[in-house]
Amino acid sequence: MRSTNLVAGEKKFCQRISSIGAKQRVKSSSVDEIVDDAALFKDIPDSFLDISPNSYPLVITFRKLLMMLDGTVGVSFFERFPDLRDLCRGQSFNSRPVALQSLLRAKEVTYEKFCAVYWPHFNDKIKRRLDPSRVFTEIMSRIKGGLQPADGCEGKLDRPAYVSLSEGRVSTLSIQRREEIYDAFEDYEKMKMENDEFDLADIVNDLHRRLFCGQFAGNIVDFVYIDEVQDLTLRQISLFKYICGNVDGGFVFCGDTAQTIARGIDFRFEDIRSLFYKEFLIDSMDGPDKRMEKGCLSKIFHLSQNFRTHSGILKLAQSVVDLLYHFFPLSIDALGPETSFICGEAPILLESENDESAILSIFGNRDFSGNFVGFGAEQVILVRDDHSRNEVSNLVRGQALVLTIVECKGLEFQVNRQYQQSCDFMAVLDRLDVLLYNFFGTSPLKSQWRVIYGYMKEQALLDNSSQWSSPSFDDAKHDILCSELKQLYVAITRTRQRLWICENALEFSKPILDYWKKKCLIQVRLVDHALAEAMQVRSTPEEWKSQGFKLLREGKYPMAITCFERARYTYGERLAKASAFKADADLKHVSNPQEASDLRRQAAEIYETIGMADSAAECFYMLKEYEIAGRIYMGKCGESALEKAGECFSLAQCYRLAAEAYARANIFSKCLSICAEEKLFKMGLRYIEDWKRQGTEKKSKEIEILEQDFLESCALHFYNLRDYRTMMKSVKAFHCIDSMRNLLMRFGCLDELISLEEDFGNFLEAAKIVRMKGDILREVDLLGKSGKNREASMNILWYVLFYSLWAPGSKGWPLKQFAQEEELVAKAKLLAKPEPIAFYEYVSVESSILLNRQNSLAQMKEHLSASSRNGSVRGEILCARNILDFHLRQNISNFCWEYDWLVDPVNYSEQLILGNQISVDSLVCFWNLWREKVVRIIESAGCVKMLVRKENTSCWEFCLNYFGVLEQRNNMQRTYHLLNPDADWVRYVDKRSLQRNGQLVALGLRQLVFAAQKYWYSELTSVGMELLHQLDALYQFLVKSSRSNFWQSRCLAISHEVAKFLRELNCRNHSFQYGKALDGFIETSSERYFGHIFPLDWRISSSENMVPLRGSEASRNLLRETMNMIISKKHFSHGKMGELATLVLGSGMLEDDLYGKIAKSFKGDTSWEAFMECICRDVPSDLPQASNGPVEISLAWNLYRALADAYNANWRTERDYITPICFLYLLERLVILLACSKGQFYTTKSSLVEWLIFHEGLAKPSFSFNLGNCLEPIIQFVTRTVADLLNNKDDTRQWIKNSNLNVMEYYPLLVLKLVLLVCLLHLNFGVSPYFLFDLLGKSWISEQIPREFRRILSRCRRLNLQKISVGVLAEAFEKVDPLVITNSASDCSKCPHAIILDVKSHKRKEEIMEVLFPKDGSAESSCKLQDLTEFSKDSSSSNSAVLLVHLDGANALSLPGQEVGLANEEEKGKLGKLKKPVK
Repeated sequence: MRSTNLVAGEKKFCQRISSIGAKQRVKSSSVDEIVDDAALFKDIPDSFLDISPNSYPLVITFRKLLMMLDGTVGVSFFERFPDLRDLCRGQSFNSRPVALQSLLRAKEVTYEKFCAVYWPHFNDKIKRRLDPSRVFTEIMSRIKGGLQPADGCEGKLDRPAYVSLSEGRVSTLSIQRREEIYDAFEDYEKMKMENDEFDLADIVNDLHRRLFCGQFAGNIVDFVYIDEVQDLTLRQISLFKYICGNVDGGFVFCGDTAQTIARGIDFRFEDIRSLFYKEFLIDSMDGPDKRMEKGCLSKIFHLSQNFRTHSGILKLAQSVVDLLYHFFPLSIDALGPETSFICGEAPILLESENDESAILSIFGNRDFSGNFVGFGAEQVILVRDDHSRNEVSNLVRGQALVLTIVECKGLEFQVNRQYQQSCDFMAVLDRLDVLLYNFFGTSPLKSQWRVIYGYMKEQALLDNSSQWSSPSFDDAKHDILCSELKQLYVAITRTRQRLWICENALEFSKPILDYWKKKCLIQVRLVDHALAEAMQVRSTPEEWKSQGFKLLREGKYPMAITCFERARYTYGERLAKASAFKADADLKHVSNPQEASDLRRQAAEIYETIGMADSAAECFYMLKEYEIAGRIYMGKCGESALEKAGECFSLAQCYRLAAEAYARANIFSKCLSICAEEKLFKMGLRYIEDWKRQGTEKKSKEIEILEQDFLESCALHFYNLRDYRTMMKSVKAFHCIDSMRNLLMRFGCLDELISLEEDFGNFLEAAKIVRMKGDILREVDLLGKSGKNREASMNILWYVLFYSLWAPGSKGWPLKQFAQEEELVAKAKLLAKPEPIAFYEYVSVESSILLNRQNSLAQMKEHLSASSRNGSVRGEILCARNILDFHLRQNISNFCWEYDWLVDPVNYSEQLILGNQISVDSLVCFWNLWREKVVRIIESAGCVKMLVRKENTSCWEFCLNYFGVLEQRNNMQRTYHLLNPDADWVRYVDKRSLQRNGQLVALGLRQLVFAAQKYWYSELTSVGMELLHQLDALYQFLVKSSRSNFWQSRCLAISHEVAKFLRELNCRNHSFQYGKALDGFIETSSERYFGHIFPLDWRISSSENMVPLRGSEASRNLLRETMNMIISKKHFSHGKMGELATLVLGSGMLEDDLYGKIAKSFKGDTSWEAFMECICRDVPSDLPQASNGPVEISLAWNLYRALADAYNANWRTERDYITPICFLYLLERLVILLACSKGQFYTTKSSLVEWLIFHEGLAKPSFSFNLGNCLEPIIQFVTRTVADLLNNKDDTRQWIKNSNLNVMEYYPLLVLKLVLLVCLLHLNFGVSPYFLFDLLGKSWISEQIPREFRRILSRCRRLNLQKISVGVLAEAFEKVDPLVITNSASDCSKCPHAIILDVKSHKRKEEIMEVLFPKDGSAESSCKLQDLTEFSKDSSSSNSAVLLVHLDGANALSLPGQEVGLANEEEKGKLGKLKKPVK
């Protein structure tokens, strides 16, 4: 319900019903004299939370409903207004602030304010073409109040959506009119925002938004009855769905669509049915089948029987409804006509003589004898608008109530008041007469009322005479007719007994009057003295008084004053005048603030004189005269208004009075808050003592809480004054120590809190607080007092480490000694002594490490081992770094070179260190140990938020310990404080990220991790660079002192590995400080290492100590890097191709992707490309495959072709020609590949070693093949090439020189290599010995080979043998490179100087290496090995053998003449499937 009158009547009716049967009848309170919502609903909170059951049934206005919803859901709508925000915030909804209601009234835009304040500011075009009522109705009902806006939007239609409504059947507005109305709406919204005001639609839409986003938390009701529903917009009605979920029968909507004359409302019941279905029923359905369900809507129940009005009035009203049905069928619900059992006279059309106004005829002839009565309290003159009301009021001069049609709505509910006085309905019907004055004469339709004649003709009420001419009905032209008919309907139905119609302009009223006359609905009477007297009814003063209050509640102040004057009720008269002043002030609050203030002052003075202190105080409040308002509240309004008094005094800054008011009201919190804020501490303490003496146990607990808050305020006051001694007196008066702790922690008074804890004997708590200050040594003392010796000892170790690194002036590593160091270490041991022996030993070791005395290597190693056993990351890292630094500081001459083979660096280094010796292996061992720990620290820092492994946690704790970072944990939050913010490592931190937190400096986790990682990256890089320089110096020393190739190669491999690690580290750290230097180390080590793996003297790289080194991961990585460097160069010459082919065959097993890259790099050179494709044939790639047939045939043939192309190239002109080293290496690989096809073959020891390394990288070799015609041209090429190189001495030497090799050093080695190849050609392929003898006969050849080798071969030459004995050649080979005979069928005793490999059962590479390099130093002549190979059954047809690389990578060899039978065909099949080595 909108009307306060209706609510008052309903409340009285409900009270009466609920009192039936009670022993004592409920007395009628002064409900009649309640004049506003605040008084009417003072017992109902502005919230649906915790409503008392006694409040139901809850009878409220719609405005009260909005206030209750606003107080229930989310942030109040009114907090958006600055001058209301402070009033709303923090207030309980049981007692809203003193002036909130007044401010709301002042800021709300009603229709009256819209017309008075806003309409004059619209442009003339809008004002000329549109009616303010129409504009306001469209804004409130359609644009902001329709059903269309969704719950999640702003709650208004946009322009296109609104304009499109013109296309609907119900619309009577054209598109142009809607465009103009939307322009007006936008102007209105802009002005409203500037004025900081709101309208009812704003509240409604805000509530929809809040309720849509959040759950309604208030009390859900079971039944809702909405009366006068036609006065609500659809948007307003849809709010009810949130407070009642009973959609089956919990809603009753009652109203009359013919009465929709409320400003801003456009309504039909059919719209409600649609709304109820969409918004109530559908929204209440849950589940996935929601769309399948059909909501059940009840039918509209028509109250056709009227008990209030007689049939004459109802028939007249129905005639108006018939016109609405005819002209505007969609604007009104189609219902049957109402009926009544009551009979009454037909409405009377008044006519006067001599064209005199009927009003003057009735009221103009006052009887001065005093007999004139005038209209009574239940009689009213209804007019169209305010202008007409003022005009008629001047005519009747207080003899009758004059109201507009809109104002008169609600008067019919007087039946409730009459019902309480008498249950006789018939008595009620004798009252409330209506005189409808000049309705048609003031109508904007004017002559357009003639349109009714058209309807009358259709109804056969008229003939076709021209006197009844009428315009054609047009929706757009006659759209205002709808509202006119509805107003007429409302005016008629206000009547319960007698209705008089008085018109001045018969021209305009004639059509409707003819209509009624034809239907015999009215009678015509001439106004005379008798009729005038019959019309007048005398009312009692009580009736005038009651009507006055009713009009006062509706805001009809002039008429209310008239009623009170007629009742001679001075109080009511003055109350109505004051209320009128206040309402006028609200209307002018924005437009004319000064006049509004004057009006409020007049109202306040009247209120105060008539004893309405509350209203007077409210007016003074609005005038901002807060002290006066407060004194009125405190002195005249009783205890219930003391809180308001306190608010006023607070605003007036009369704080003592405010505290007194709150104290008298027992509002402890506000009283003490005032005392605390205004430093009235003595006053507050006095109140506390008073309340304690007066309070009950329950109240004492409340006082205890309030007292605590107040004492905290006292403490804060003295804290701000820096009077800490007095502050602690207040703190110690707290009720519990937890409160003391919380407050001192909040103030940051850590010293005072520590003293407090120590006073209470809480040493452990004190230690925790000291830790927050970063005072580690004081924490140690307190931990010791609390018995926490272990933690105290650990803290000392932490402090010693941190201070040794980052004491003032120190830049980190190494550890430095300081004055208190030994004393602190001794204290740590003393604290650890009572603990278990293991912990004591741990502290002892850590202490020794931290003291950092000049210990021997053995002692440092012992400390490292102890730290490892104890699980101390700190000890391991410090010891490893100390040992590493020791290595880096040592002179190169102090390094140990006693062994030259690959060993386990950890075990061997440990033995050396314990003997106080160092080596390259020990250097690398401790570098790797220290590096791994540092890398783990960096990784742990990177995942500090998700540390799972204990080792990672330990590393992170060490990192914090190392940097002197204190980690504080508060629940799930962690903060990090720097014990020394000036430490050198903090240079990696952005200074803007440092925040001072008390006496410490705090650092965010992200910045800490960044700085820590940056520091450790820097440490790794700097130490790594030192290591690289040391390794380079060691290499230079080895070269100068002609140390073994093994050590030189080992230093290069290690140097490459370290440099590559540092380069990757720099990339991760985005650092390029040492980029060029590291690239230089990598490139230099790669170039040098190639020379050591493929040296001038080929035998060096095939020595026993070099084989495992070449098989190491470091070596392979280095060679791979060399390959990648070659591949990265775009230009490929014979030199680069030969170098790359040499690396591929001499590097062992490679990754598949590298094979692919290598094969692709040879694109463009047919012979080299084909050769590399053969090697990479079984590597998955998109390269074209080699030719059909066995891989080995293609491999041998294509290697031959590649070497032939390279040899035939013009080596003199080509800038980067293949080097002799690479060419001979590849030529030797070709020879041994050809020899393998013979089954039994001969080779040198060094060549077989290279062969084993070669087969580690070959993909699926299978040598069961017959070279056939391919053999002869390859042998001829090898023989011819060897002859050319030996015979053309000068060219060969020039070739060596062009390759930047030492001719004097390398030429003899080249000659020897070629002579050895000639010998092998003779043994394997039967090349004539005279070819060898001829070469040896040339002095420039024979003089280049070793003397003993030459001597033995010379014997054969002198004998001129057709075939040189294997034994002789073996004897000669023994002098330079031992001969290896595989699978010999001859007597081994004939070749004592050769290495005999009986590969009948050879399987593993290690076993072959034991034969080649026997531990006793002698060459074994035979070796029993497991069966490995499968020979062809037809051995006579082919001397081929199969070489297989087994799962463990070892090579096994098979020789001709040794047939090994297989047990069965199945085993043959198994061997046949072996194609590729498994990596």
